[in-house]
Amino acid sequence: MALPLALRPPAQSVGSEVAETLLGIAILVLALVFPGLFLAALWLPFTLSKRVRRLFEMGPTRNWMGNFVAGFVVVGAVHTALLFGMLTNAPTDDAVASIVMLGNPAFALVCWAVAAFALPLVGYDWVEDAVVSRLFLFLGAVWYAAVTTVPLFLAMVFYYFPG
Repeated sequence: MALPLALRPPAQSVGSEVAETLLGIAILVLALVFPGLFLAALWLPFTLSKRVRRLFEMGPTRNWMGNFVAGFVVVGAVHTALLFGMLTNAPTDDAVASIVMLGNPAFALVCWAVAAFALPLVGYDWVEDAVVSRLFLFLGAVWYAAVTTVPLFLAMVFYYFPG
């Protein structure tokens, strides 16, 4: 049944708004999921160590790879959202530089501290050999900090110093 002519424009407008809203939500989800998937791919070599892989054996899924991907999607989404929020509210260019140069390594260090010390403290005992496991995880945090800081730093250099 066709709509009366008088009702067509509002119905089309509502349909257009719903489509735009759904597209916006899809883009937001992709913007929050893609960084985690990308970081998980870059961090995958650290899971060659059984000690680090044990960290991902505990979780909501039955296998470590599912927990690994889910964990990195969450970490990547939180990191992206925090970074976006801080950078869009940065008052000066110096603040942007500080956020890029200090924020990413600080986030990686906090993630490392939570996984290395807080999780075992609350009962998620994944650490076999405390020193070696935490060292491998720390190297992973340094790698995470590098892959999240260096590209943003280079983008910042090219943006603020063109030519």
